[in-house]
Amino acid sequence: QEKASVVTDSWGTTIWVFDPASGKLSFTTGGMLGETASSPWNRTDAKKIDPTQVKVIAFTQPIEAPVNSSFLFSNAAPVTLSNCSRFEGIENLSTSRVSSMKGMFYNMNNLEALDVSHFRTDNVTNMNMLFRYCYKLKSMDLSNFV
Repeated sequence: QEKASVVTDSWGTTIWVFDPASGKLSFTTGGMLGETASSPWNRTDAKKIDPTQVKVIAFTQPIEAPVNSSFLFSNAAPVTLSNCSRFEGIENLSTSRVSSMKGMFYNMNNLEALDVSHFRTDNVTNMNMLFRYCYKLKSMDLSNFV
């Protein structure tokens, strides 16, 4: 059986690397994420990754979320990150310009813990379904959620 290869490309102005062996999707450069439709798991070209293979999402550098972050780490079924159980370095994700967080973590039903204490929500007008269908989410840090 042939081992799946590491895939790398860009989303918005940041570079991502996906290792199917570990299930880790890493954003390795700073910049800004693109819109949901062009995410690594929603795109329609040969570099599209299977969203069910993603187990961890890591931000290694400061990255800005797009103004419209609706369904950013999700989308309507069947395109979901349903096996992703955690984020690493999510404190590197800036939400200061975001106006919509609608369904941002929608259907991430294996996500166990989330620290959004650093999220800035001053400009957010829509948080509808932000954590909908996050069935295993047992721990959330909202201590400085502004």
